[in-house]
Amino acid sequence: GKRLFSMGEELFKEKTVSDVNIYLACQYYKEAVAFSEECKPRPEFLMKAEEQLAKAQKELEVRYKDLMFAYKKSIKLKNFYKTKEVLEEILRLIPEKKDPKHMDAKDILGRLNQALKSAQ
Repeated sequence: GKRLFSMGEELFKEKTVSDVNIYLACQYYKEAVAFSEECKPRPEFLMKAEEQLAKAQKELEVRYKDLMFAYKKSIKLKNFYKTKEVLEEILRLIPEKKDPKHMDAKDILGRLNQALKSAQ
């Protein structure tokens, strides 16, 4: 559990390097918490892991909402190349293919790519 927590900490520190690091940090924090919750006595790092998980999840959600705002704005302005760029950022931010946010972005991106090809 402690090792998973440490890996989450490293990735969260590197969040500015790549958006995916926030997502991966969340995953490691979740695993660290799940792995350590049943331990008696509670490991010292567990409370910190729970706090960091909440912080990372909030940051991930804020980043996602910012991207969704940019997506809606680009659609409104009919700047479809910007739309494509934003959707690709969402896919990088949330790499889990089974996540509904990833699936939605991928679906819209696929349809947008088709429309852009047809328009040429």
